[in-house]
Amino acid sequence: MDKDIFEGIKAGLEDALAFTKGDHSRGQIVHAIGHVDVKAVRKKTGLTQAQFSETYFIPLPTLKNWEGGTRTPEGPSRAYLLAIGNAPQAIKSALEKNFIPAE
Repeated sequence: MDKDIFEGIKAGLEDALAFTKGDHSRGQIVHAIGHVDVKAVRKKTGLTQAQFSETYFIPLPTLKNWEGGTRTPEGPSRAYLLAIGNAPQAIKSALEKNFIPAE
């Protein structure tokens, strides 16, 4: 293994270990999206749960779990819901342009 590659991996591991011990001064800054009120996002669109599920390709049981508080959207799902909340028509339009009907 090339020495530079090894040193890079070693430095990354040292940063990770330092982070687990509370040293947040090393490495990259991580940005996170806060809580998303799924029901409020859906209500803003004026759609029923079934319509929202179909329009934005979110499985209905998943949507119900999010709205009921049984589950919480994470990562990309949270970002997707935030995008829908901010620009529902733009997201709908983008999805419709790329929609391929099932055979």
